[in-house]
Amino acid sequence: MASSLGPCGSLGRLRRGARASALASGLVLVLGASRARAFDDDEKPGTLSAPTVFIGGRTTMTAIQSGTRRETSYGGLFVTSASFHGTQGTYSSLRGSFIGAIGSGTATVEGWLRGALTFGLLLPLLPRRGFFARVGFGGELQGNANYYFSRLEIPLGEVGWQYVEGERLIEVGVRSAPVLAGLYHVEGTHPRSLGISPEYGAYFSARTVGLRSEISAVMIDQSSRAAEDIPPRPVQMFRILICGFGIGGALTMCGDGQIMRVPSGGYSEGPLAGSRVFYLGLTLGIGQTFRPPRTED
Repeated sequence: MASSLGPCGSLGRLRRGARASALASGLVLVLGASRARAFDDDEKPGTLSAPTVFIGGRTTMTAIQSGTRRETSYGGLFVTSASFHGTQGTYSSLRGSFIGAIGSGTATVEGWLRGALTFGLLLPLLPRRGFFARVGFGGELQGNANYYFSRLEIPLGEVGWQYVEGERLIEVGVRSAPVLAGLYHVEGTHPRSLGISPEYGAYFSARTVGLRSEISAVMIDQSSRAAEDIPPRPVQMFRILICGFGIGGALTMCGDGQIMRVPSGGYSEGPLAGSRVFYLGLTLGIGQTFRPPRTED
């Protein structure tokens, strides 16, 4: 990103921010792999879904806008991810995910590293249905030469409702966390520090044997960080992800989109202007859901 976030600066921030997200992702993988298990049609509800691990290639398109400036870039990345999402026993609920991608393109080095883990209580009011409350942590960083975004969420809380039957799961929830550290910067505007800012939003998630999908909307409130040179406008994010598992459950294709923006607040140009990052990704690779062999009674 030009001077402060040029190719070297962007790569350096990706490396420095990797520690927090790597911790989250490592715990996700260890916990998920240690609890993988098989499903039978008549198995009672309330069993943790086995972790799904994926590797592949990814093409991206990123369009930024800062005031009157617009720029579009394209990239190719190697990506790996892992996730699990479900319940353990009758009263325990867990959710974890990790994605890491690195590559390059027309905006030089490009990368994305994100991990989160939450666990807590499930209140089963009806068979296969119930309310949950979870707490945990998360972190991420992403960017290229035109933009950079990072955040560290501790503690991260989730409250909502879920339906689970074997590997079929639907979940609707709200989430909130203090962002302890982070940065949002689109080239051409003033960098916005996100440290000690409240974050809140909502999400919808669904999964089956052959499908993973999630929609989320989040806002990072900057009203408590008023400064003479940076008006306290929120950072708003909307994300959507759809993954399909093909032949043998191995061939996987994922499409995802993201919009991040800071409202203009009456500034049409210059370093105080509003900004927007529009991101599209298409991933193709091999995925596998790990389960121990079924045993006969």
